[in-house]
Amino acid sequence: MLLVVIALVIGGAAGFSTFIGSCQGKRLEGKTRQLKELQETFVPVRFRLLERNNSSIKVEFRFYSMIIDNIEAVDMEVFSQGKEVAPPQIVEIEGTELFIDSVKMPNGSLLPYDPEAVWIFPYRIFSDVIAPEHALPIYTWYNDSGFPAIYNALDLEERDKAALSRVYADMPKADAGNALHDMSRLARFKVNVWYDVVAHVKKGGLEIIGE
Repeated sequence: MLLVVIALVIGGAAGFSTFIGSCQGKRLEGKTRQLKELQETFVPVRFRLLERNNSSIKVEFRFYSMIIDNIEAVDMEVFSQGKEVAPPQIVEIEGTELFIDSVKMPNGSLLPYDPEAVWIFPYRIFSDVIAPEHALPIYTWYNDSGFPAIYNALDLEERDKAALSRVYADMPKADAGNALHDMSRLARFKVNVWYDVVAHVKKGGLEIIGE
């Protein structure tokens, strides 16, 4: 009887250990899959024109985190909206046409992630009157203790989070030629209508879609 009890205890302990190891393995596997199966698009910015006249434009910006899911097909007309990650920003800028400049950074070997993917950062705004060199930086509006809050949902390991933070910290150097720019023109948009700035992570481009 004693031998039977000992065998059951040992067997139970081994089974529990196997169960824990399996759970940990699934967790790591899930996180890796989470990075690899990132949807191809997300909406880091939404905006609406509050006012427009012959000399200036007033715009409200809101910033959102990426959503992680396993959606196989993304409806190009309806995007899931992530968590809002920064206070709304309202800015009035001189001019009649507004430009949003985003910086695109190829992932390469930066993180354990699709090497062909692109990190996209809404960077600055300027107008037909205000030159790019005098643009208003907007990347600081979604700063979360040095990390770009639009990527909060990735739940990265600390070393990977630090690597992405370093890229984000280099945004002021974006004009030095170490990053690609993607400029979207805001000229014919309706007042008080929300528009999504859709970032194509795989293609590295931007697209603006209205409600």
